[in-house]
Amino acid sequence: DAFHVSYVGRSIRDNSTIPPSVVASELLDYISQGFTGETGTEAQVTVRHPLQPFSPEYFRPGAALFSYSTEALEAARAARDADKKPVPFMSGRLPANESDGGRIQIEELCSYFAHPARYFLRKRVGIFLDDPAPDLEEREPFALTGLDRYGLENRILSRLLAGRDLSDLFHMVRSEGLLPHGNVGRHVFNESAARVEDFVRRLRPFVEKQAPASVEAVFPISHVELTGLIDGVTSDGRLAYRYARISPRDRMRAWIKHLALCAASPPGVRKASILVGLEGRGQAGGSWSAIYFREAADPVGALARLLELYREGLSGPLPFSPASSWTYVKALSRGLPAARALDDARGKWEGSDRVRGEKEDPYNDLCFKETGLVDLPRFAPVAAEIFTPMICHTEDPG
Repeated sequence: DAFHVSYVGRSIRDNSTIPPSVVASELLDYISQGFTGETGTEAQVTVRHPLQPFSPEYFRPGAALFSYSTEALEAARAARDADKKPVPFMSGRLPANESDGGRIQIEELCSYFAHPARYFLRKRVGIFLDDPAPDLEEREPFALTGLDRYGLENRILSRLLAGRDLSDLFHMVRSEGLLPHGNVGRHVFNESAARVEDFVRRLRPFVEKQAPASVEAVFPISHVELTGLIDGVTSDGRLAYRYARISPRDRMRAWIKHLALCAASPPGVRKASILVGLEGRGQAGGSWSAIYFREAADPVGALARLLELYREGLSGPLPFSPASSWTYVKALSRGLPAARALDDARGKWEGSDRVRGEKEDPYNDLCFKETGLVDLPRFAPVAAEIFTPMICHTEDPG
């Protein structure tokens, strides 16, 4: 049905023409002598491919050339848009959000500053960019890593704090297929239990004296009513703990709850907070870490400014992302010059071959892909405005 002849017709170095072999050249001559066409017989039977697979010629509508490569298509688009001036995700701002009825939950404020881009896209634009469900593992596990280990050790933590035995949890986890078979699985479980037991031993003095409770807070700030439950409250202040490395998101959530505690000023409660977690690279190599927040000098004023930024961030992407912004302010607090602090923040945003950057999050990518985040004019002042008061009231700024 078809006879196909191919040859290298262009140099891979300078794209100069390379003639075909004598056999192919003679075949083209015979075809030209025996057949005629409006555009020339050789042009009709010869398909000339571009040097690169991402050439726009492969993706033009109605073109004879075609490609099924998604990667080549993205490269062609990037090459096409290389000379275009980057434009922001939004050319304008959305109208003010009036759906809250003048009442904002403390948890909503915490959720926003934990991931401003995601909160904005979900709440105001209705865009959900959740990662697809991971493929089922086809190989037998020989060790626990990542989220599996995190989930197991937090289940152990809940059991130990409740004073319950771990034997039934071991059989439950093994039946779920999360542990390796046989003695290896028992060893993995016991190793995790030993790490958590050390954490609980250090945490227990904070919970044995008085069981943490929740306090309801309702107070007006900036023409709105901030309301919600402040959890983990004891007479000594607020206790927050997490068996994981303390992240900037954890600090941000604990700081907002601490400000709410100081502003609500419940009777008989000390206006102080402690955030307990791990310090180090991951749970396995992490060590006990505790961060203390002193009584805030002006908690209502600090919350009012956070509410202003929250309202601003509901009309358009706020130039703030916890890890990159915290890296910038932390570098400044160590006395580094602003240019060096911005470089550190840019490294956190961009990431590397071994560490995933914040820009790779799909929500951050959509909001700041064209303009970046760290190089925006308001990145530095917003980061300093949010995190500097926290550092000033922290005994261990980290």
